[in-house]
Amino acid sequence: MEQKEFDEQKARYRETLVSTKYKSEEFYEKNITYITAGTLALSLTFIDRIVTLNNSCSIWLLITSWSILALTLLINLTSHQVSSWFHDKNIRDLDNLENSDNSKQIFSNNFYIRNKKLWWMNFATTFGLITGIIFLIIFCSININL
Repeated sequence: MEQKEFDEQKARYRETLVSTKYKSEEFYEKNITYITAGTLALSLTFIDRIVTLNNSCSIWLLITSWSILALTLLINLTSHQVSSWFHDKNIRDLDNLENSDNSKQIFSNNFYIRNKKLWWMNFATTFGLITGIIFLIIFCSININL
């Protein structure tokens, strides 16, 4: 591959990275945050208006749900910052990328490692959200009939 063609491909790929960074940050983190915060608010409403804590049993389910949902919010906020930092590093690495197999391999490896870390953080937030909701549903199911 000639240098000019390599530079053009690199510039197009850089534009894609920058665009993807902003779209990804906006969509995933916003939705997880809204859903998690909404679930917490809904559970507080349930406790306030439908079942009081004094009349509830298995309160540990509610506390577990709240703890998991709060942890999910914290991980989500952290992943947003880490994602931004990783994208900046990927863009900087791309700017310094040279037209050699070794340079391309190093870039590819670093990119893969960073994305794998973000994948695990996103998995943790998704898993936390689902688990927190399950604990909340079980708590509500037990206490709705009391």
